[in-house]
This record gives sequence, C-alpha cells and structure tokens, in this order.
Amino acid sequence: MLDTAETESAADDKWTTAPGPSMADAVRESIRSLAELVEYSGYLLSTKIDQLKLSIRTLVLYAALLVMGGVAAAAVLVVSVVLLFVGAAHGVGAALDGRDWLGDLIVSVLVLGAAAVWLKLVLNKFKTASRRRTVRKYEERRKQQHERFGR
Repeated sequence: MLDTAETESAADDKWTTAPGPSMADAVRESIRSLAELVEYSGYLLSTKIDQLKLSIRTLVLYAALLVMGGVAAAAVLVVSVVLLFVGAAHGVGAALDGRDWLGDLIVSVLVLGAAAVWLKLVLNKFKTASRRRTVRKYEERRKQQHERFGR
C-alpha cells in the first residue's frame, strides 16, 4: 500500500512540474483576452449606438417630410375651397347686375350659416352620445347595486 506522504508528494509534483505555461503566463493571457473582449464589446456597442442614431435621424427626417406634405396638402385644399367660394360669389354678383360685393356678402353669409348649422348638429350629436353613455353607466351601476344588496 502507498504511504500518505508519498501520495501527497506525488500530487504536489503533478501541479508544479506540469508541462505548459506557468500560472503567471495563464493569468497574463487571461487578462489580455479579457482586454480584447472589452475592446470588441465596446466596438459592438459603438456600432449599435450609431445604428440607433441613424434610425432616429431617418425617423425624424421622414416625420418632417410627412408634416411638410400634410401642410402642403392642407394648403392646396384651403386654396381650392377659397377659389370655389370666390367663384360662387362672383357668379352671384354677376347675376345681380355686377354687384360683386353683394355676391361676396351673400356667399359668405351662406357659408358661415352652413358652418354654424353643421357645428350645432355635431355638438348636439356629441352631447347626446355623452348623455346616453352617462345614463347607461349609472343604470348599470344601479342594477349591480340592486343585485348585490337587493334594494
């Protein structure tokens, strides 16, 4: 049988006489590898940040173009409506023996009156819908209270 001292001595020799790099070399190599990993990770992070910045710039550019297109479309619509009403006013003025001012006045009153009627109808619709929702809410709540408390 082997002696315990001989076994411990053989184990110590195994660690001290092992072929290959020393422990200091292994630590230096690990530190170098860690530094390389940190550098590559920083490089990757930098590229991802630049990619995000580019995406944001592109998004802002498209948003600005969309806003400008919307403004242009609204301007075209407004100009078209104005020209339509000016033409109608001049037509009415011509029908009234060349009294353009009277045609302008009549068309303006008609347009403003139509806008007021439309606005009144829309507001009444919203008011009625709101009232119905409120009544429905409290009827449902009263029904739940009746079911829960029997009153």
